[in-house]
Amino acid sequence: MQNLTRASNELFRRTPDECFPSMQALWDHCHKRRESSLDHWHPPQHLRPHVSEGRIALAFGGDRPFAMNDWSFAQLCRLANVSKDTINVHESLNEIRRIILNLVEKRDERRDAFATVIKRACQETLGPTGDEVMQVLQRHGITKTLAKQAVEIARRHGGFTIFAVVDALTRLSAKIAHAGDRAETDEKTGRLLALASNGGGTKTSSRQLAAAVA
Repeated sequence: MQNLTRASNELFRRTPDECFPSMQALWDHCHKRRESSLDHWHPPQHLRPHVSEGRIALAFGGDRPFAMNDWSFAQLCRLANVSKDTINVHESLNEIRRIILNLVEKRDERRDAFATVIKRACQETLGPTGDEVMQVLQRHGITKTLAKQAVEIARRHGGFTIFAVVDALTRLSAKIAHAGDRAETDEKTGRLLALASNGGGTKTSSRQLAAAVA
């Protein structure tokens, strides 16, 4: 993490280029600098970087290190034939690689957990009869009319498993005209699917599910 912080400081915390309120002020500044400046030329081999407090400066020969603004740093990168956006990142590759591996691991864990929930939802039932399934749905906030329609659809497509009922409710929700009512139904349906994450064997009675909802 320290390497990443150093790279961030190097890339994004340079002092901004000088700004002036008017063209005349800029001209006066440049004229004054020209009149008071001296040209110093050093062979390229005398150029050496100077690192202090996580910042890079340039030293020429025996002179003190000179700080660089964004423009001068970009010019140095261009002369070195490297991209300003990626310079110094090589020091942080190991940390970046570790972060990526952690993200991949978390992604795989979530994918496997979701697959497990779906598998259980395909195995566990909300009840042995349509009436008991309707009771569970109503306890879960599903209206009687919607619950009755979902039970009939689930009966024709796989029985009363959690997945079949959730799939039926999802189909019915897509036909609801008002977005607010549709979103509310989808939220309640999602809670039903979450019941499968509790496990409880290959079969779950309506009393167990009703207790979980309550």
